[in-house]
Amino acid sequence: MAVRGLEVKFEGYDAILNECVNRKAIREGQIVHAHMIKTQYLPPVYLRTRLVVLYCKCECLVDAREVFDEMPERNVVSWTAMISGYSQKGFSSEALYLFVQMLRSGKCCLACQV
Repeated sequence: MAVRGLEVKFEGYDAILNECVNRKAIREGQIVHAHMIKTQYLPPVYLRTRLVVLYCKCECLVDAREVFDEMPERNVVSWTAMISGYSQKGFSSEALYLFVQMLRSGKCCLACQV
């Protein structure tokens, strides 16, 4: 990533973040996230969701929620990632609150969007 500098795009971030998630490599994942911010890369929903998953798996729920809250667009996968993160760490009230918010958003499934 450092060698490619500003040229890192979706494929590079995707591969690196997937490895970070698989290895629960929080420090490396934070570096990738910082690189996105520094280079003003606007990641698609999928990559933002991978960041949420990474932070949740590494028990950094505050960081996961910050990424989630800053997402300009969410899909059912991003909602589920954050809700699962809360529920797996024992924060049932936060998980339930987000579940209700997801239902209200109308973006949780195809049936809600009709």
